[in-house]
Amino acid sequence: MLDKMDAAAPDTLSHLLSHGFIPPLISALEVVGPSSPEQPSGITFPIAIGALKSLLCKGVGYPWVEQALRVGLLNQIVSWGSKRGTNAEDLEMELLENVLPQRLVYYSVILQMKKAFADVRSPSSDGKFTRAELYGPWNKLKALLDERSTVLEGWEAKGRPSFMVCYNLECGMVTAHRNEFERCSGCLTATYCSDTCQRADWTAGHRQDCRLHLDARRGFVHMGVHHRDRAFLRHLLRMDYLRLRLPIAIDMVRFMAENPDVRLAVHFDYTRRSTRVQVFPFSTLEGSKILAAHSQRFALVSGRLVAHTLHIDCGSGTFRTLWPLWASTSEFYDGLKDIARTAKGLEDAELEPRVSELIQKTTGNGLKELCYC
Repeated sequence: MLDKMDAAAPDTLSHLLSHGFIPPLISALEVVGPSSPEQPSGITFPIAIGALKSLLCKGVGYPWVEQALRVGLLNQIVSWGSKRGTNAEDLEMELLENVLPQRLVYYSVILQMKKAFADVRSPSSDGKFTRAELYGPWNKLKALLDERSTVLEGWEAKGRPSFMVCYNLECGMVTAHRNEFERCSGCLTATYCSDTCQRADWTAGHRQDCRLHLDARRGFVHMGVHHRDRAFLRHLLRMDYLRLRLPIAIDMVRFMAENPDVRLAVHFDYTRRSTRVQVFPFSTLEGSKILAAHSQRFALVSGRLVAHTLHIDCGSGTFRTLWPLWASTSEFYDGLKDIARTAKGLEDAELEPRVSELIQKTTGNGLKELCYC
């Protein structure tokens, strides 16, 4: 059964997971360790760890990762590394380099992994593990966890704010308190500071977009992502944008210089070990489901909405969504275009002070410059 896990039907995997298969599988991996002979049942270490990877990647994956961490997965990894030395198998590396880092975008996984790292015996006390092939990916996973934990702790310290922007583009009022704005009862996504703004936006185009917003929302719900994890993802995107704002802005200038008058989008890829950001043509989004709910809004403004796409792993596939970045004016975007007109051939060191000065100048827009809607 275990050796056929990759090809198992989704219903079979769901059944195993719902009946608590992860804890006994982790225990089995302790018995059939890397140096253990094949068991009478025919189970070997590669078969067992392959089954674990398949289960951890089922659906959105993060509830199963939480379970595995809770019952000692990290201790097992230290043990495997100590026994393997410099000969780690691909599946072991896959857990550390991809499966676990990809789930560190979820609030609940970050909390559970913090506990698991606190409970694991210190790898530095095990000389064999510090010389193992798994030790490098282990440290990179810990560094990523520390980075995401800082973001999460800052979010919690501020009361888990969930910034909302009034969807009436002529208003754009911002709040950090969920109960201050009302949601559209049709799509449960568009938010408004007043009945007046809701009526204005309905006439301006939400009448046509309402169902599209609902379809986009259902994508996250269908994945099984808890609303708290969705709120944290939005906060993580916001913090990564702030942290990387200067290099992102420089990339935007370079794109504008090479592609005059071509609209752009910014892509945040969380399917790797660390956040990757790429600037690409807005036209590649046209016709896609993730743009459909926002297409009319982008058509109504210029430079006040910038398309930011978020890409996360969800087990057997990936999920992509779009959260437009809202600015109260187009001053920042227009300023980047001005810099781009003379940016061709310039090095980053030459562009950086000009872009940095623009960021400082336009930060006076406050929260409105840094909010997703």
